[in-house]
Amino acid sequence: MTGERSGRVVAAFVMMAALVAGCSPESPSPEAASPSPTMAVPKAGDCYVTIGGGSKTFDLAKDCLDSHNREVAYVAEITGPAAAAPPAVTDASLPVSFGICDQKVAERLGSDWRPLRAVVTITVPRPSEWEQGARWVRCDVDFLDERLSRMTAIDGSGRVNIPELSIGCFRRDAAKTETFVPVDCREPHNWEFAGATDVAATSPFRKTDDAWPEAQSACERKVQAFVGVSAAQYAKAYRARFTVLNTRAMWDAGDRTARCFLDLGRTTMTGSAQGRGTKVPRYS
Repeated sequence: MTGERSGRVVAAFVMMAALVAGCSPESPSPEAASPSPTMAVPKAGDCYVTIGGGSKTFDLAKDCLDSHNREVAYVAEITGPAAAAPPAVTDASLPVSFGICDQKVAERLGSDWRPLRAVVTITVPRPSEWEQGARWVRCDVDFLDERLSRMTAIDGSGRVNIPELSIGCFRRDAAKTETFVPVDCREPHNWEFAGATDVAATSPFRKTDDAWPEAQSACERKVQAFVGVSAAQYAKAYRARFTVLNTRAMWDAGDRTARCFLDLGRTTMTGSAQGRGTKVPRYS
């Protein structure tokens, strides 16, 4: 679909590549802490606040009962040929892959992470850590704010609150495309999360402001099924939008996840659109 129906969310949601380069509003500044000189081997269940930016980004270990924005779901030792030089997350010789991390993060959360304000990250040692002997690779889950625009800290309780992390409904100001306000789906809204889907493996990674027909088509099918209408009914009355939150590195590692949204334009509704068919108001 073209023109008005093109669906990549540019203004509302920022690519995860930008997320991990910055720091959470709740995070301390990079000057407020520094990595420990003693190299600790991470383990599943560890929690962190990711702080800093760019090449100076690092993880500050936190008690999981305190606020944090990253949790470790799985750790493996790097051995053999992979241990000869600092690896990239796409290195096939690593003892983990996106498929493994996908499974381990779901086990950690007790839920599929795709409908949540969360992304999977494969983490390898920074160069300075590698020089000090670090030979591990982690499967991490990073938490996002309600607008899916940056990493954010969650309150520590020993277990992630799945309902609080669920992606739901939004109210978008039609005159200000950058204004997206998360709302309870029982309140008037014009955007709703319709589910996640995988973009075709043959699709290249595209920049934020590029058209992405493979993702758009996949999300149109997802929104059509979510609302419960035929392809013809969808084409006449509804619109799908999407966002891809992972980094280029994670895309190349195998994470092809796109989050899909029903967009009603200037029209608003109350209650979820799921399964309501043509009772869902038309896009306007």
